[in-house]
Amino acid sequence: MSTCWRNWSTRCAIPLLRARLADLVWLKDRRKDIAFALTAIDGYRSHPIDFATWHLSGRAAWHRALQLAISLGRGAGTRSHEIEVALLAAFNSALGAGTFEPMFYVRPLYNEKRAGADAPMIAGALEHLGRERLDAGRNSDAEGFFF
Repeated sequence: MSTCWRNWSTRCAIPLLRARLADLVWLKDRRKDIAFALTAIDGYRSHPIDFATWHLSGRAAWHRALQLAISLGRGAGTRSHEIEVALLAAFNSALGAGTFEPMFYVRPLYNEKRAGADAPMIAGALEHLGRERLDAGRNSDAEGFFF
């Protein structure tokens, strides 16, 4: 079965499907070529980071890309750093959205204990958003920003 997945993962034209198949090959036998893990990371990273698709598939794709990159360490090259930068950029661009969207993009970083150098900026921005909601009388909305 893994030979079949291996073949499909190299031929599949759909990036997220190719990523998942390569991820399954890598999970099945980590002694195999690291290229499958790298293919999975790059395929997951091809998913757009946006509000419309984040809960559908973006959250899982970007979080899994980060997990794989961390697990490969130096073998992933600069991918884990690039993922952190992309998620932080999405966080920063979503700060004015008036929704919980900024929190979506830092959750994978928080779960994987990443972006430590940016933690004060993230915490400050989230506190600011929470206080804006408190000032507007939206206490239940504010609560989520003080995690």
